[in-house]
Amino acid sequence: MIYVGLDVSLNSVAVCAVDETGKLIREGTTLADAPSIVQYLEPWAGQVERVDLEAGPMSEWLTANLIELGLPADSLEARPVKAAHFGDGERRFHSMVNSRFV
Repeated sequence: MIYVGLDVSLNSVAVCAVDETGKLIREGTTLADAPSIVQYLEPWAGQVERVDLEAGPMSEWLTANLIELGLPADSLEARPVKAAHFGDGERRFHSMVNSRFV
């Protein structure tokens, strides 16, 4: 099982994928559109258990498009996600926190 966290900005998405033990599988960036994210995760097609992203202005359409393309996507409320950061604003950690909300 692969869990994915996305940190969405206007033009790009930071992607962090971990396995069920929390081991980092893949980390990087891709374009901020659903087909690019699906392509980025292609090596784990059928293994992705969950794709989480923080709820915000960019997330509603992206979540819907990811679901339409077959990924189990969900938007998380910003306040609990931000509380889990412990003040760390780095995109990598942000996307890892999102991916571990299982």
